[in-house]
Amino acid sequence: MNREVITLQFGNFSNFVGAHFWNIENGNSRYSTPNEPSELNSSILFREGENSRGRKTVTPRVVMFGLTGSLGSLRKSGNASSHSCLNSDVLLQQESLGQKVELHEFPPIPKSDYLKSLENPQVHENPSKLPNASIRETDVNYWSDFLNVQIHPKSIYEISGLHHKCNPFVTFQHGTEIMKNADFSEEMFDRVRYFVEECDNFQGFQCLADVHSGFSGVSSLLLLEIRDEFASKPILTFLNTPYDDTSRLKKKFWNQRTENTAFGFCNLYDLSTSIIHQNAQNWTTSNFSHLNFQKKSQFQTTALMAASIHTATTPFRLSSQSTNLSSFTRTISSNFSKKLSGISLSIPIICDQNRRKSLSDILKVPQLNHQRGDRIRPLFCESFMSNMSIPDLSSWKVFL
Repeated sequence: MNREVITLQFGNFSNFVGAHFWNIENGNSRYSTPNEPSELNSSILFREGENSRGRKTVTPRVVMFGLTGSLGSLRKSGNASSHSCLNSDVLLQQESLGQKVELHEFPPIPKSDYLKSLENPQVHENPSKLPNASIRETDVNYWSDFLNVQIHPKSIYEISGLHHKCNPFVTFQHGTEIMKNADFSEEMFDRVRYFVEECDNFQGFQCLADVHSGFSGVSSLLLLEIRDEFASKPILTFLNTPYDDTSRLKKKFWNQRTENTAFGFCNLYDLSTSIIHQNAQNWTTSNFSHLNFQKKSQFQTTALMAASIHTATTPFRLSSQSTNLSSFTRTISSNFSKKLSGISLSIPIICDQNRRKSLSDILKVPQLNHQRGDRIRPLFCESFMSNMSIPDLSSWKVFL
């Protein structure tokens, strides 16, 4: 049995996180061979299908929610075989009868050099020949600029009437107002239901959500519908918050962001089985002493968040079927008595081969959630490592 998990992504920042995450998962599946199969069961997150030419496709089992114009050069139809340069975006706005119609037109969005490298015909015939082209951060304006997986048409949902670049979508209330529109809410839920109905052994949901913007309201109300429909299925939620320079932010904007986080956190806490907050606001370069990164870079901070999600969720995606999503969330939530969990990341892990260390010594790593004051010793801690081996360690589970 595949034990399928459906991923939901809400907002532009979480779609950046998701693009990195799917690149990581796609890379793992590419390098598995019959002689050396991957330790991860890719069918948990990916689905098989056929394109219009009858060729086999492998696409993420995901629904990505965003505003119009946030796709970059990715086709609005979510064509599973390629990216395509969009025609000019045209947005018509008429808030109520009698008001003047506003027309916003945006020029075509060119493909990044990285995406152009994916157009090699050999790649379409054999995805394992995907080139290891370098990605220049200066070329990245949209999360689709570096996404190297094929996307199913049902995986992309754009909220029409609001444009990524010209419409404010900055409050929790903006998101809830969108969801009060029956057409929007039904269309969103139909996307989720589509992927659920094709599953054989559906486990639950993995959710990546912007909590600082209007998508905190969108995710709250959609997860409420999901919780009503799939009450027995676990929901593992990662709340993702970007860095913003507080010295340049207006007080009103900062207050809005704080308010969105509070409303979103409270609602998603009640609806999720387990919830983890990744907040780049307080990250420092000293947290990652062996890594050169800029926390002001959305591309870099989301890559770190994706790496942490990939590693932390490894246990319920193992081919050995040692655990499932329900038992995983139960474990990190102390049997559901405490839904809120923290997450730490060490990248890379530096090991002294000549000095024997315990796992807890090696993993003295920075918290990725918002934290002030003295570090609180957790009642329970579980550590996971990905794509590496550490000598003299017989178990990956540690109780503190």
